[in-house]
Amino acid sequence: MRGVRRLKYLKAGHRMWGEGHIDQTRGRHPSGSFAGLALELMANTSQRRGDIIRMGPQHLRNGMWHLRQHKTGGELRLPIHADLAAELPKEAGHLFFLTTEAGAALVLGNSFYNKFKRWCAEAGCTPVEIMAITGHKTLAEVERYRWGADKTRFVLRANARLRLVLKE
Repeated sequence: MRGVRRLKYLKAGHRMWGEGHIDQTRGRHPSGSFAGLALELMANTSQRRGDIIRMGPQHLRNGMWHLRQHKTGGELRLPIHADLAAELPKEAGHLFFLTTEAGAALVLGNSFYNKFKRWCAEAGCTPVEIMAITGHKTLAEVERYRWGADKTRFVLRANARLRLVLKE
């Protein structure tokens, strides 16, 4: 196998959700449910699943999330969105917000991912805004995710511009 180059492949990433998908999911999962809380944590913090399952009351101070990302070690300070604040438990019964039915921590991100692998949201933020929220260090990584979510929007915008040029 010497001299044989390894094939490169592009990973497509996760399927992005629009606001309609998020609203539909909110309608299906009532406030106070595991799924409702998980959706609000994901949609309003944009953190990786490995960080979502580690989030708990100890990360909330003065209306802000104080987080150290597991994957990168990056420290983040994020405002607590009103939709998420309404969903958070009022009493801190556990170290983590998302727990198993028995009240234990979700030790592996995969157990969380298997429940919510379809959930991913993109709200039209700029790449720099996305980097500030998610902790990504390169624009290339952010653009890879944005491209999948924005492809339809880009096509519609380009078609509208072409129509204007053709009318001239």
